[in-house]
Amino acid sequence: MSKPNYYGVYGRERAGIYTSYEKLKRDGRYIKGLKQKGFIFKKDAVQFVVDGLSKDYKSMNADDIDTDLLRKTKNWNYSILDLKKRIIIAEIAE
Repeated sequence: MSKPNYYGVYGRERAGIYTSYEKLKRDGRYIKGLKQKGFIFKKDAVQFVVDGLSKDYKSMNADDIDTDLLRKTKNWNYSILDLKKRIIIAEIAE
């Protein structure tokens, strides 16, 4: 089995895509309710985050999540409000 290139990550307040597991381990301790999974392809990591947010946090509809933002993400996480469409995007600094 190949080593994951991307890590889909989400929790109660944040979500994102990581390409570094070390960075994920450092940041992950600050994400409440952290769920994570490694993937070979970025599209699969994005889908994991979108599906998880809509399933675990019923107030989020998959159609309302800005997947383009997640696709551009590299070692960043965003507040949940930032991931909703029509909201000004503010990156959470490392």
